[in-house]
Amino acid sequence: MNWGMGNTTGRAGRCMTTPLVLLAALTVGLAQPAAAAPITTPPGSARFSATFIQLWADHWNWPQARWQETFRYYRSLGLKEIYVQWTVYDAINYYSPGVNPLGAVGQAGKTAPVSQILQLAGESGMAVHLGLAFHSGFWQNAKPGPQLAGYMADQYRRSAVAAAELARLYGRERAFAGFYISEELDDLMWPAGQPRDLLVDHFSRLSTELERLAPGKAITISGYGGARTEPARLQTFWTDLLARTRFTTVMFQDGIGVGNLPLAYLRQYLDAMKQAAEQTQKELRVIVETFRQVDGEFNGRSFRAIPAPFPLLLPQMQVAAPYSAGGLVAFTVSDYLSPMGGDDAARGYQSYLDWMLQSL
Repeated sequence: MNWGMGNTTGRAGRCMTTPLVLLAALTVGLAQPAAAAPITTPPGSARFSATFIQLWADHWNWPQARWQETFRYYRSLGLKEIYVQWTVYDAINYYSPGVNPLGAVGQAGKTAPVSQILQLAGESGMAVHLGLAFHSGFWQNAKPGPQLAGYMADQYRRSAVAAAELARLYGRERAFAGFYISEELDDLMWPAGQPRDLLVDHFSRLSTELERLAPGKAITISGYGGARTEPARLQTFWTDLLARTRFTTVMFQDGIGVGNLPLAYLRQYLDAMKQAAEQTQKELRVIVETFRQVDGEFNGRSFRAIPAPFPLLLPQMQVAAPYSAGGLVAFTVSDYLSPMGGDDAARGYQSYLDWMLQSL
């Protein structure tokens, strides 16, 4: 999920939030959800087992003590996996101190953030999935038109180069579990025809290359939906893409935090994703947005979000849990569900710990 750092900044390039009035209108065409049934998900099965972390320039300046604090919170929540959203962001390189083959620059004389994460994860018994090279102009450039083929070719080159470097430097690290595709997919951006064909070809080539670089490791891609997308269309899109690529895992972002979906409709989209994953024999995981957006494009302001109060977060977790293999994925613990994210995040963290104890 390409969101910005902390509780006040926004997603890098994508802010698809739908105002509530428009969201209500868009859901008119969807099948109306049945009357709410009591939640029957066992409390223990609705826990977070993984989190995303997004790297920004200031991570190069984090002291060792702050990295250690981050992992203390991860361990206290029982996390087992970390998804690093990207390891290259535009011209910043987060996996090595020097200049990488893409011209992205690290910080000489310092330990790279990716190295810090892998070391501490290995010591903590956690697995790490490494994102590749993200371009902040993806959402503006990945649109139907004459430029699309060239742009996707450049994206393949950037991602393949980054993956080769990551495999060379970290492929034998105990914590390295595989690769994560930094670009997230919305089926509405890729209509049938040339755009869809380019997308499938791009990811077919890239996933094959990732499999070659790290045989037996996970290759994960994620996407999202919203009231503008019918569940059946979402299922068709993902079934086609997954059947023609080498991905092992697909993630679906619940969209609750940014208001893309009302919670009452989430099951319809998760059912569609479950069908796509089962038909193609892929693993499905669900990303739970642990925040609530309060500013963004819908009111002409920069993205700003606050931690979701735990009484609102728990129903998201309970709806998502039956669909998510191996536990739920948080976006993100550091920013919205630990004391590192401020007082509200600290309260959510403590409420989550209390809930976990009650479920034992």
